[in-house]
Amino acid sequence: MSCDLEPTMAPFLTGNGGSGGEIRIPQLILEIHIGDGRRPGKCGLIIRGALDMSAGLGLSFVSGSLTLSVSAVSKLTTAFLTNNITANEAQLTTVLRLLLPTVLPSLGDGLGAVAPPELFGLQVDGVAVSRNREFYTLFANLVPGP
Repeated sequence: MSCDLEPTMAPFLTGNGGSGGEIRIPQLILEIHIGDGRRPGKCGLIIRGALDMSAGLGLSFVSGSLTLSVSAVSKLTTAFLTNNITANEAQLTTVLRLLLPTVLPSLGDGLGAVAPPELFGLQVDGVAVSRNREFYTLFANLVPGP
C-alpha cells in the first residue's frame, strides 16, 4: 500500500495566524494505492481525494540561510474524488484529521533552508525575520564576499 501526496497549486502565505503567520496549502491531492505484488509502482487506486488546509508557519535564519517550519494544521477540508472500495468517507475524514497534523510538520521540516542570493557582490547575512500584518521583513547585514 502506498499513500501519495501531490500538490496541484502552489502554497501561499496569508495574513492570518500567530507571530510567524500562516501558510495555506490548497488542492493537495491524496491517493492511496494498493499493490498486487506483481507490478511495481502505482496500481490499484482505492481512494483519491483533495485536501485544503492551513498551517502555522515559522521563518528564521539558521547559519545564514532562511529556514521554514510548519506547525499545527488547522482548517482542514477534505473532498473525496474516487472511492473504489466504498469506504465510509466521514470516518476517513476523521482519520485524516488525526494523522495530518502530525505528518505535515515533518514534511515541512524537510523543505530545507533557502540561502539568500548575493546582492551587488555582497553576501546577505540574515539576522532576523519579523512580521507586520500581511508583510514579512527580513533583516540582514551585507558583508563582502570571499
